Amino acid sequence: MTVYFITRHPMTERWVRFASRRGKLPWPVDAVLEHLDPVIVQPGDVVMGTLPLKVIDAVLQRGAQFWALDLDVPPALRGKELSATQLAAFKARLTQYEVKSIDSAAVKPGRAARAQGSGAVTVMLVSGEIMPNYIGYRHDPTAQVYLLFTSNMNDRKRALTKMLEALPADAPQVVARKFEDDSYSAMEQAFAVILGKLADQHERLVLNITGGTKLMAMALTRAGQRLAASGVPTNICYVDTGKKCIVDLASDKVQTMMPVIDVQAAIFATGKQAAGCMSATPVFREWMRRDALAEALLKDQDTAAGMHALAAHMRSVLDGKQTSGKKNLLRIDHESARDGCFTVIGEHQRSLLRGAWGKRLLDAGVLAAAPVDHGNGVHGNGVDIQLASLAEVDYLSGSWLEAWVAAQVEAVRPDDWAAGVQLGSGSGRNNELDVLLASGNRTLAIEVKAGDLSRSSNDGVSKASDTLYKLDSIGHDLARYFANNWLVTARDIDKVDSERANDKRITVLALRKNGDKCDGIKDFRDALRKWVDSGREVPAASPLLPRPLCASTDAERLGKHAQGVWQR
Repeated sequence: MTVYFITRHPMTERWVRFASRRGKLPWPVDAVLEHLDPVIVQPGDVVMGTLPLKVIDAVLQRGAQFWALDLDVPPALRGKELSATQLAAFKARLTQYEVKSIDSAAVKPGRAARAQGSGAVTVMLVSGEIMPNYIGYRHDPTAQVYLLFTSNMNDRKRALTKMLEALPADAPQVVARKFEDDSYSAMEQAFAVILGKLADQHERLVLNITGGTKLMAMALTRAGQRLAASGVPTNICYVDTGKKCIVDLASDKVQTMMPVIDVQAAIFATGKQAAGCMSATPVFREWMRRDALAEALLKDQDTAAGMHALAAHMRSVLDGKQTSGKKNLLRIDHESARDGCFTVIGEHQRSLLRGAWGKRLLDAGVLAAAPVDHGNGVHGNGVDIQLASLAEVDYLSGSWLEAWVAAQVEAVRPDDWAAGVQLGSGSGRNNELDVLLASGNRTLAIEVKAGDLSRSSNDGVSKASDTLYKLDSIGHDLARYFANNWLVTARDIDKVDSERANDKRITVLALRKNGDKCDGIKDFRDALRKWVDSGREVPAASPLLPRPLCASTDAERLGKHAQGVWQR
């Protein structure tokens, strides 16, 4: 009788020889082999270890015994070398088995036939940052997208679904599958099952492993590599935003990243709808051409403040509100006001309108006619003015600076931009953004303030602090780590608010700094051009074709003002 032990693991062989010498095995082992040819086995021999079922069957048919080495090995350690200590810990034991072949069936080469037109499918891991998923898909679109998400990523899954389903042409069918991230081995097994089913239904699999945790990405990569090794066409893609490329780990091919993020995609990334913008209106576009007037206001802050106060009184009169208790700047006449006609009695504003500023406003199209000064005549003190339209009340209230910033943004030609952007269907300050632009798959959110931000709001917090909080909240949601946030102000903010902005990583650009002779306008233009150009370090093979936004509800109200119909 000859006793064989079959193993291909050197550590197991050492353990077997040691156990045989110490008499710990049922029989002393005569030979340890890596592979067994059944023809050498004689009746009465004993074979122990690990063998394929076909070989075990042949051993038993030759009149020998077979005892399998059984272990309770964790999935993560299967196929690896195990020490003697580990073999003992995993309950190494010999078990006798009876194996008999019953029947066999030929297997045709190749995978099962797939449904006609099944094409390719993209599989993504959903995480807090969904832009890499979107970027990867736009570079290799497929008819179907399969989203893998955990319970705490349900909101991000919905946002990514909206982004994909809102694509203008050939939007994919999006399917979402929830999974548990309990352990690496459990995830790898779950992903293997999912990918196996998808491989039977599609001609090619595209795995975007950029999202999720590192363990999730590793598990999906490993499952994809096994599928690729079995002959299934599989791309395993990593979106490297730092190097602006997409790497296919399955083939080592590198694809240059093209610009694919537009304003609408950035808005959808917040989980909200793109509800329109102001820059889609002819009125706002006309305001953007008033560079000379806007820059004159920037250089003369007293005049800008005087015009802002005048516009605030005009708005109160048009809204039908009482101005008693305030220092009246206008002689109230509600009927004339609705035609855009006002009599200015504020001393500061009268002096401005009588002088060069009256001509500037007329030349820019803010006024329909030259101001008429009554002096101290029979009609009383005052300067009569007629606005070109009621929309000019909005312009003088601060929209002049938003329009000027929008004109500078358009001049540097980013991939996409919009001004007066409304997020979602609700109203309120947290659903509005003054300017939003995209360049090189990054977004820049700009909040514009023409007034004095040092004044406190009703709760005692400075207006700058309130604005910074809003910008931080909206800007973070826009594109997460792909976003930059700027606050552009007509005048400088104080030191405390400046430090708060630094903490929130918000860049503050004051177009006119207190006690500083620097050119804030030039600094802003230079910073804007630098930001846009930095996203174009790699020239795009094809320019982005952005999706235009429609007019927002605020833009529709502005249109009514331009037609002479006042709405609050």
